[in-house]
Amino acid sequence: MPVITISRGSLSGGSALAKALATKLGCACIDRESLADLAIDRGIQVGQLESVLVKAPASRRKLARERELYLATVTAKLCELALAGDLVYHGHAGHLLLRGVPHVLRVRAVSSTEKRIEAVESRLRLPREQAIEFIDKIDRDRSRWAEYLHGVRWDDPTLYDIVVNLESMPPENAAVALCAMTELPDYQQTPASRRAIAELLLASRARIALGQDEKTSRADVRVRTRGGTVSVHCMPRQASVIEHIPGALAKIEGVENIRCTIAETNILWIEEEFDPRSDTFSDIVAIAEGWDAAVELLRFVARDESDPADAPASGEEWHEGDEDSLEAGGIADTLAELRKINRSGGRRVVHGDANALLHSIDRQVKYSLFVVGGVYKVKPLGAQLRLARELASILSDNFATAVVDTEGIKKQYRAGRGDIATALIRIAIVAAIYLFFFSFQEQILAFTGATDSKSWPLKLLTAISIACFIPLLARLYGSSAARILKMIGIE
Repeated sequence: MPVITISRGSLSGGSALAKALATKLGCACIDRESLADLAIDRGIQVGQLESVLVKAPASRRKLARERELYLATVTAKLCELALAGDLVYHGHAGHLLLRGVPHVLRVRAVSSTEKRIEAVESRLRLPREQAIEFIDKIDRDRSRWAEYLHGVRWDDPTLYDIVVNLESMPPENAAVALCAMTELPDYQQTPASRRAIAELLLASRARIALGQDEKTSRADVRVRTRGGTVSVHCMPRQASVIEHIPGALAKIEGVENIRCTIAETNILWIEEEFDPRSDTFSDIVAIAEGWDAAVELLRFVARDESDPADAPASGEEWHEGDEDSLEAGGIADTLAELRKINRSGGRRVVHGDANALLHSIDRQVKYSLFVVGGVYKVKPLGAQLRLARELASILSDNFATAVVDTEGIKKQYRAGRGDIATALIRIAIVAAIYLFFFSFQEQILAFTGATDSKSWPLKLLTAISIACFIPLLARLYGSSAARILKMIGIE
């Protein structure tokens, strides 16, 4: 039961490919426009979402909940179709709606710009210059749409399993080749992949129900599912909606248990082997409690030649439904400890490279800190440290979020004995400087005051003294204050 998503540009031939493929497979074929119409029928302002792409970021934030409802609506429809049988979807980025479903065949259909220009000239009867402008505008709009909804570049080739050039291959021939690919084991539905679709469907239905219920519709919530358990995380300022969440979700088929947690923000802890008894765990929990944050666990296992043959390919994820993977690496025990203190932000496992890790992180979640622990364990120690630093650098380049390693937590966020001693010494120096100033005010004012009789060398010495002393005092005072705030838990 293959599920195929085809990402297509305007007049690139992707629609013809999707229809030919669906005909050969004898399955349903749905396009992005049909999903948009479905969302509109259910009261979602899709037109506003599309128009907001050219406006300021502040305008986009006002439609954040509308955006989430749109994503939940179209995702639920795709999941329903995927569970019912074979499916071909063609649009902007359908595969990103089915993240975490391993058997999806992700296709990118392309054609040359010249061929697309000729198609626009022929179908729309536009002169060449206007045809070029039309294609450029459509491509820019689709790129903005994918980035707005999913936080990725639409034309990133790593998002796809195969890129098909329809300029040199007719859609019918490309459909034959793709049909052959669907016979490969990688694209066959398994119990695990079917559970992944079911989990995604349940989460989408829960998000829709919360968005449609009058008492919970204005809440900023994040929904995750595991089995029949629906976990809803909301912000502390909206804690009053928690009592209404069970009622909003009560009628959804498949919901067996509802868990509600409150978090202001998230800390993403990236590790290969978690240990709830480690100092790192204690440090992260202390920060999470100080920030009123949830801790999300991401077990990152770098692919290596020694990995088992049945491990997922690079870029593939294991999510909530795959128990064997999620129980390994200490992730289950660590999550259990976080749940005891109501700091659980969820869990996931990623097998692959740094690029797979980047694609697994939800860019719509508010993260305040990324903690990179022990990764690349199959490598020698020196290579581990170097690759961990490179991973931290990649995260910093792609997210506007602080990134630290486990040692950096202690240095930047946790106060130790060294911080206390350093703060006391610097406070003593600052106090001595102020005492000196108050004791010799007249002499200091006479030295710094400009008089006609003062020689140029002395004036120069006065200026240099002031220029050097003030930054030094500011540095001592600022670092002392920072350490004191860190000791009392204020960042």
